[in-house]
Amino acid sequence: MSLLGLIVAVVYVLCVYAWNFAQIVNNTWLSILALVPVGFSIFVGIPICAYAVVCISIYKNKFGQIMLTALACFIKKPLQTLGVLLCCLAIFAVQLIPSFVVMIISKVLLCFFIPFIFLAWYLFALQRLDKVVNEKSHPSIVGKGTFVD
Repeated sequence: MSLLGLIVAVVYVLCVYAWNFAQIVNNTWLSILALVPVGFSIFVGIPICAYAVVCISIYKNKFGQIMLTALACFIKKPLQTLGVLLCCLAIFAVQLIPSFVVMIISKVLLCFFIPFIFLAWYLFALQRLDKVVNEKSHPSIVGKGTFVD
């Protein structure tokens, strides 16, 4: 889990560095080029890491195998994954409203809703893992749930 956090942190620092460098140089093409790693990390990196967090809690595989499993889940249905992540993270957009009262209320409500957001993502990821991993390794238990008779 800490290796996953390190990778996310390094990618974030590289994206911020590329964006800041493009702004200092004041070059339009570099600014556009700096958005490539940012877009890649948002549309590919975050979903794969989100799947990997769920895989880490379930499987006792090596880090590379967990990342490959997460990548396989993402590649099978990328638009569905991005849509569910967008729905799960849409509640955070309320904090963009520049009002002190709205920000305080949204922070209090987020403290209540964050566990439900994580639960929604976890259940979706388990469903995707069931379709991707269990179809190949255990086809007889696909779609039967946790406690198979």
